Formats: sequence, structure tokens, C-alpha cells
Amino acid sequence: MLLWCRYAACMKPQHLGKAVLVAAVVLLVGVGAAMGAAAAADVSSNATETSSCSTIDSPGEYVLSGDVTAAPNGGCLVVTADDVTLDGTGHYIASDGASAAGPAVRVVDAENVSVRNVTLSGWQVGVAFEGVDTGSISDVRVSTAEVVGVSIAAGSRDVTVSDSDVRDGTDGVRVDAASGVDVRDNAFSALTGTAVHVRANATEATVRNNTVSDTSGVGVRVTGADDVSVVDNEVADVASHGIAVGGASTVTIERNRMTGVSGAGIRVRESPGTQTRHNVVAEALSGGIQYLDSGHEVRTVADILLDWPQLSGLSAGPRSESSDTRRSLAIQSSPGETAPRDALVTNNTVEGGYNHGVLVESTSGIIVSDNRVTRSDDGVHASNSSDVSVWRNELHRNLDDGVAFGRVSDGDIRANNATRNGDNGIYVVGNGNVIADNTGLLNGDDGFDIQNATGSLVRNNVAAGNADDGIFLRNANNGTLVGNTVRDNLDDGIHFDRSANNSVRELAACGNDDDDVMRTPTAEDNDVSLTDCESAS
Repeated sequence: MLLWCRYAACMKPQHLGKAVLVAAVVLLVGVGAAMGAAAAADVSSNATETSSCSTIDSPGEYVLSGDVTAAPNGGCLVVTADDVTLDGTGHYIASDGASAAGPAVRVVDAENVSVRNVTLSGWQVGVAFEGVDTGSISDVRVSTAEVVGVSIAAGSRDVTVSDSDVRDGTDGVRVDAASGVDVRDNAFSALTGTAVHVRANATEATVRNNTVSDTSGVGVRVTGADDVSVVDNEVADVASHGIAVGGASTVTIERNRMTGVSGAGIRVRESPGTQTRHNVVAEALSGGIQYLDSGHEVRTVADILLDWPQLSGLSAGPRSESSDTRRSLAIQSSPGETAPRDALVTNNTVEGGYNHGVLVESTSGIIVSDNRVTRSDDGVHASNSSDVSVWRNELHRNLDDGVAFGRVSDGDIRANNATRNGDNGIYVVGNGNVIADNTGLLNGDDGFDIQNATGSLVRNNVAAGNADDGIFLRNANNGTLVGNTVRDNLDDGIHFDRSANNSVRELAACGNDDDDVMRTPTAEDNDVSLTDCESAS
């Protein structure tokens, strides 16, 4: 008897009653009946039929000729030969419902193996590939798997898991210490764990075009893996995060849609160089997109050339999505030297939720650009970070600020549109930040609120129609403000409070309800030169 305690981390199985097992089998047989009828026509006339559990140790095509019930608890079908196709033709393999410890189908140390069109119920693991070189799992239906529906592990490579359905179990698919795995076009529902988990030194994995719903854990999780793409997935109604990345590198999260998740839509922790692009997050209770200790990644030149072989011997590397020249990669050094992969949050849409739209925390080096954030707490919130670039975002009707920097240094807030937010358009605490070419319009407090800051550069911004001041400086010193426009604000155009040694040049101030320039007695040595609003426009 085969015992696979290691799949369950040696935990005690939760035995399923026979009534539950029968109900699950009936459900999945109904789901797969049409598939089975269609696939039967594709079976070769030379295929070997099998109707019971066995070991397949010779190449060829094998078909399941009938349902298998009360299969041995240690497992049912084991494949050890190369060049095998195992077709379930829509039939099911069910354990006896007592203590099914092993995988229903296990493939070990084999090449070019396909498992397709079979229904599995009542196992700790549905299908397990171990040490498989080139293989596929397709049209497989797994229910009530106590550990995982499909496991790809132990050095397997170039394996595809597609067009399958995993439900009413713990995890859906796990990829452990495998490379080149493609998990695509699958459906996951009613799981208590993670739908797809890429982990444990997995490399070059893709998770794409899957649907995840009604799950207690995470939709897609990436931990301890390298070079992973999570693309075009739909995640809805999960009790944790939609997509979670931790301790990973070179991860791309693109064109996914998360709705109604209880955690964050996308959460990235300790994973430098992660790039999040063109995703939609709606009504995520814990926030839209979160980056924690996940800034720019340093990679070796050799790694860069593997991804961009056409660059070998050239002097200029691939440019990041931004046009800022300081972000370009220069491949003109000897092997072993380093070049960056930018951490990016770009072209995403975040709507609703009860936390910040984009959160950056304890991170050095990140670009947040071209996103649209509405009805969140802060649109973009960065804290305890440095070298944070926030460019060209549309930030409307958020409950607090459009952009909020808390203890951020050497940041760049540029060309954002912050309109009708509940508090400030842009709020900055920290030193050496650039705030340029932004608009702060019709916000509930100030257009621009700069506090506890030294050496700020505030240039060519427009603050108009805000409920308090256009620009408010409190304990902000040694700053340079050039070419800004403050007009039609309901209090002051620019207000100095406990701020000193600021140089304000070419300030266009007009139509403000109180003073165009307001200095409290605690403000000293602030030099202001005005220009008319017509010239500024």
C-alpha cells in the first residue's frame, strides 16, 4: 500500500462520510459527462483498456473503461513509463471514503506523460507529478481533496495543468520545486485553502486565465519562487487576498480582475522587482494593491541577458515603462555586476474598498504610475519609504487624500490629478520630495498640504476650488516653490504656519476667499514673489 503522508505534512486526515463522497462523485460526474462523451471519440483503437488500479510501466495509450469505486487508500494508478497517455474517458476514481492517503493518480520520474478526462473524489491528492519532464494534466475534475487537487513537484518541468475543475477541498494546484509549469484555463471553487500556490523554489511558472470563487484562502499565492507570471485570472468572493506574493523575485501580475475579496486585491511582501500592471480591483475590503518591503530588484547582468539575449554586446539595455532616463538599464559592465528590475504598479484600476487604493510601506524604490483610484481611503499612500515615484495617476473621490506621503524621503509626485477627495489632494510629510505638475481640485481640505518637511521642491502645480487652502505649509522649511497657481480656494491661496526659509517665486494667486498669501506669526523668512493669474494660464 502506498502512503503519502508528506503531501499532508503528516497531518491527520479529516475522514469524509460515505454520503458526502457519493454526493461529490455524482456532482463531478455530471460536470464531466459531456467531456467524457466527446473525448471517447478521440481514443485510439490501439489503446489499452484498464478497469482497476494498477501500475503502468510501458509506453502507450491507456483508457479507463469504467468507474473505479472503493479504490485502495494508498492510491490507484501509478505511471512510471515514458510516453504514456492516460485517458479516463469521463469515468471516476473514488476512494473508499475512509482514509485515502495517496494520490489517486501518480506519475513518477517519467517523460512525456498526459493525464486527461478523469473524475477523482475523496483523496488527499488528486493527481501528483513528481520528477516529470514534459507532461500535461487536462480535463480533470477533483473534489474533496483534503490536501491538494493537483501537485507538480520534485523537479518536474514543462508541465501544463489546463481545463480542469477543483472544488470542495483544501488547495487547488501546488507547484513545488518545478520549472516551466503552466496552470491555465482552470476553475477553482469552494476551497478552504489556496486555489493556485507556486512555491518552494519553483521557476518560470505561469498562472493564467483561471477562475477562482467562493474560497476561504488566497486566490493565487506565490512564495519563494522566481520568474512567475500571474495573468488574466478572475478572482471573486475569497476570504483572504486575491493575489499574494511573498519572498519571491521577478514576478509579473498583469490583467487580473479581483472583486469582492476580504483581504487586499493584490498584496506583495518582501518581493523586490514585482511588477503589477493593468489589473482591476473592485471592493477589496482590506485595500487595493499593497507593496510591503518590495522595491526595485537588483539582478546580475547575466540574468538580464538571459531575458534579453539580443542585448549581448550592446551598450544599452531595455527601458522601463517610464520615460525617465534614470530608470534605464545600462548593460555595459562585466558579468557579475548588477542592474535593476523596477518595482512597478502601473495602469491598474482600483475602485472601492475600506483601505488605501495603492499602499507602499517600508519600501525603497518603486514607481506608481498611470493608475486610476476611486472611492478608497487614500488613493496612493506611502509610508516609511524612500525613492517613491507617483506619476500620472487619476485620483478621484477617495475618502481621505489623493496622494499621501508619511515619512517618505526623496520621492517624486508628478503629473497627478487629485480631484474631489475627502481631505487633501496631495499630502506630504518627509524630506527632499519633488511635487511637480500636479492638479489639486475641489478637495475637501487643502489642494497641497506639506508638513514636517525640509527641502521640498514644489513646481508648476495648480490648486483650485479646494475647501481650505490651495497650498498649506506647516513646519515646512527650506523649500523651493516655483510657478504654482492657487486660485478660487475657500480659504487662503498659500498659508505659512511655523515654516521658515522657503523661496516662493512666480506664484499666481487670485480669487481666494481669504488671503492670497497668509503668514502666521510663527512663519519667518519666507520670500514670496507673485505673478498674475492671466500670465500663469
